[in-house]
Amino acid sequence: MQYPITHTCGHTETHHLYGSYADRERKAVWLKTVPCLACKRDSERDAAAAAMSDLPALTGTDKQIAWATTIRADIISRIDDVVAKGEAAGGVLPQDLAAKIAAVKGQASASWWIDHRASTLAQVLS
Repeated sequence: MQYPITHTCGHTETHHLYGSYADRERKAVWLKTVPCLACKRDSERDAAAAAMSDLPALTGTDKQIAWATTIRADIISRIDDVVAKGEAAGGVLPQDLAAKIAAVKGQASASWWIDHRASTLAQVLS
């Protein structure tokens, strides 16, 4: 069935909800507590751009830069996750590892990111 839902951002979208009446109602109530898909996508893009704002601009062809931007965001996200988990466990980041992370984040060559797209974090940080 189709349900017009007004999301927390104020936008109204029509959603196709399936299942029993109770399932559809539960899903409709939940959808009212989240932003619409377009606003969610925009906020995720803005968050990613803010996270990458302190990084150097990539160099290379337009195609390389477009591809490397995605790769860099993924690798840096994985690095940040590992660092956050270590800090949450009460660990302190060793100075040599912090320097390696800074060097990786400072890479401006799109081809470097493309070349390391399938590398493990250990390989990237070596």
